[in-house]
Amino acid sequence: MAISEKPPRFPFVYGAQYYRAPTPEPEYWDRDFVHMKRLGFNTVKFWVQWRWSERTPGRYFWDDLDQLMLLAERYELKVILNLICDVMPVWAERRFPDCRMVDRHGIPVNTEATLCRQLGGYPGPCYNHPGMLEARKRFFRAALEHFNSCSALLAWDVWNEPEHHLNRRSADSDDHLLCYCPHCRNRFREAMAEKYRSISRLNQRWGRCYTSFEEVEASCSPGTVADFIDWREFQLDTLTGEAEWRLNMVREIAPGKFPHLHVVPHTIHCFNSVNCVDDFALANRCDVFGFSMTSNPFFAVSASSAAGNRPLYNAEWHINFGSTALHPRVIDRKTFLREAIPQLAWGVRGYLYWQFRPETLGFEAPAWGLIRGNGSEKPVTIHAGEFISKLSPHLPKLMRARCRKAPVAILKSRRNELFFHAFPQNRGNWLYRSIRGWGNVLLKSGVAFRFISSEQLEQNDLDAVKILILPAAYYMSQKEADGADRFLQNGGTLIAEGSVAGYCHDTG
Repeated sequence: MAISEKPPRFPFVYGAQYYRAPTPEPEYWDRDFVHMKRLGFNTVKFWVQWRWSERTPGRYFWDDLDQLMLLAERYELKVILNLICDVMPVWAERRFPDCRMVDRHGIPVNTEATLCRQLGGYPGPCYNHPGMLEARKRFFRAALEHFNSCSALLAWDVWNEPEHHLNRRSADSDDHLLCYCPHCRNRFREAMAEKYRSISRLNQRWGRCYTSFEEVEASCSPGTVADFIDWREFQLDTLTGEAEWRLNMVREIAPGKFPHLHVVPHTIHCFNSVNCVDDFALANRCDVFGFSMTSNPFFAVSASSAAGNRPLYNAEWHINFGSTALHPRVIDRKTFLREAIPQLAWGVRGYLYWQFRPETLGFEAPAWGLIRGNGSEKPVTIHAGEFISKLSPHLPKLMRARCRKAPVAILKSRRNELFFHAFPQNRGNWLYRSIRGWGNVLLKSGVAFRFISSEQLEQNDLDAVKILILPAAYYMSQKEADGADRFLQNGGTLIAEGSVAGYCHDTG
């Protein structure tokens, strides 16, 4: 660890997600805030849900959140407000009948209630629908302006676990691919015109015979690689662009309130790129970076690698995961510390438990709570209080500590992930086994490692890297290959597997 002279502006946050309307009910609020304060919490998170707070166009219901903000102020708890837009209001589809996402078969994706979006309206509208984009922006602006003056407000989390559709998180089916609505197709044509400049260049790259960009088609199958990867990268950039305007609106209206979002890095099982999330690109636009995490340190490595030098916190620590038929583990002290302390080594500077009071709606009930439904404490509650009590005296020094850059790097290329999704014999399994295998070897050996993106390899952003691992790096650009060669010629150790750079991004 290196010690900086100045601590970061973002404080060490310790607390819990608390309110996802309509639960917990108001009769619990005061006693729960007293309990949180007694445990040593300093932060609490509330969801600001579009469907709940804008039930008719332009009329906003903030009463519950106003009361919670006042309680937080009374008990000296800082608040992170999490803006949730993937619960589309009922009125939205009446106003814009064509706003839903469309799958590759041309079928609109139903909006529905799910186990973690009990209000309904999930997964929300297409991100490229112009009318719904303006509606989201109006809601964002209204929420930011309403709560900006609250003294308890610490930060805005503008997106909870970005992705196209939770229930289609799979590398084994093409049917999860979204979105193919007319708005996305038109924006894709515009993006390809900007990228290739001339239709002849696109034709050469894709092997087509289009006469203009107006004829360009969205890829509906991974069977052809060049157009498929362009199409999926366009969708990745769509979600990154969505995050960018949200973050910038916070900077405009609520300067100093730490605009950020939090990702779910365990989509590495099916690859973030398959589900249209680029953690590196998203982190680069944040002032702070957050992530959801279970007990696997692999996820913390993934998030901290994307965060770079930004403050990083565990926005949803899923230590009490479970469901109606799978009750949470009984967490003893050794298990708690084994899962808590390594996060500090990976640069995590804050924990918010998901969640304080156990869930009561859907199949996530009665799990996830740091306390029992009757308010009594569990073993994990006691460990949580003890942990922050023991850690607090060391926080000033910890918050100035900077993790030394890991000497081992593993390439995590979004284009290579998409290529393996297109690879008919393998889907993501080959690449996933390779990435996870290298990670497990390094973790068990106690060797510090990090992930690097394709852009970092291309730009020679390999500070302190001594060993570079290219796991199943079949699909590479010429700049990536040049970067790997340059690293090797400069005395680095390169470990590559069979078929490395077997497919050239630049020529197809």
